[in-house]
Amino acid sequence: MKRPILFYFFVILASLFLLAGCQHSHQYYETVITPATCTTEGEMYQGCKDCDSGSTYAIPATGHSYKETVVAATATTDGRKTYTCESCGDSFFEVIPKTGASHVHSYTETVTTAATCEAEGLKTFRCDGCGDSYTEKIAATGHNYKKSIDERQATCTNEGMEYYLCSYCGSSRKVAIPMKNHDYGDPVVTEATCVTDGSRLWTCKTCGLTVTDMITAATGHKYNETVTAATCDKDGAKVTTCETCGDTRTEKIAATGHSYTTTVRAATCDTDGARVTSCDDCGDSHTERIAATGHNYASTVTDPTCDTDGVRTHVCDDCSHTYSERIAALGHKWVTGTRTVHHDEVGHTEVIDLAKCLCGETFETYVQFEEHCFALIHEIDAHGPGTPDYTTKWVVDIPAYDEDVDYEYCDVCGVEK
Repeated sequence: MKRPILFYFFVILASLFLLAGCQHSHQYYETVITPATCTTEGEMYQGCKDCDSGSTYAIPATGHSYKETVVAATATTDGRKTYTCESCGDSFFEVIPKTGASHVHSYTETVTTAATCEAEGLKTFRCDGCGDSYTEKIAATGHNYKKSIDERQATCTNEGMEYYLCSYCGSSRKVAIPMKNHDYGDPVVTEATCVTDGSRLWTCKTCGLTVTDMITAATGHKYNETVTAATCDKDGAKVTTCETCGDTRTEKIAATGHSYTTTVRAATCDTDGARVTSCDDCGDSHTERIAATGHNYASTVTDPTCDTDGVRTHVCDDCSHTYSERIAALGHKWVTGTRTVHHDEVGHTEVIDLAKCLCGETFETYVQFEEHCFALIHEIDAHGPGTPDYTTKWVVDIPAYDEDVDYEYCDVCGVEK
């Protein structure tokens, strides 16, 4: 791992301070106390092997060393470019948008690793549109040897061996003769489908080795849609079928839910009403009972008397319904009192013969008549017995009297028993 220049500057500076305080030549050693990570500093101790001098230094954080991995986008799915730190595993990614069915790759070539005499290089081809990539090897340049001795001939499966002097690098060594190229002949081509890439299969005529490479990306599905509409209470569906391979996907279309309208029939005093809720779309309905309100009666009372029933009349203020209740007669409340009763006299009538004077005056007795006449004797000519006159006379048998009598009467209405 490379250390930053600043690190060495501090090491040298610390060494100078140590030398100034110690006369012998220090022989330093280094011990890592805490290794640095991608994001945090470490700690290192540098001390002299011969004396106790030494110091602790910070080791700068190394920083992330990301390696890029690409999952290519296709016509129907997004791709992903992932960056992963080779040291600590920290990672993040970028989405590569799906290309669409009509996408055509447009690759840009980059030499990732240059070839040398002995090592192959690598070229990376990356699509600018979708991020799809593939690599191709760059053949090693090979040493420019001047062959001296052949030890073993090369085949397509085994290396040969020769002594060469390379004119490029000046090496003189015993080197392997690269295996001969395989004689693949014509490839077997597999056409791309909706979901799988097309490929070529190469088979070596000499050793039978097979190699596969991609020639076309998967074509992607070509879908047609069939829609079954959702109803108020049933889900619909969108069925997507690829006309090429028959792949089918079904997407649920959520039920729309009812769109209800409510109609109310008002309740009356003695009849239930109803709240009817109906869906405007499918006609589904349900009815909710509204209880009758009950009568709202106002009462009028005709009070009962002692011997006559009363009546309580109820009339509903809302609908005028009427009914009556009998209030029983109170009945007399008899009490006893005392009062004075007058009795008239009791008698009878008798027929009497009256003595009648010529003057017309009558007397009940003859004695009275004589007394009358003799008193008026000087006028005797004008008096004297007249023609007898008969009349009736009241004869009192029992004189009139008053009597205290007990009696019963109603203390409420005053009627007497």
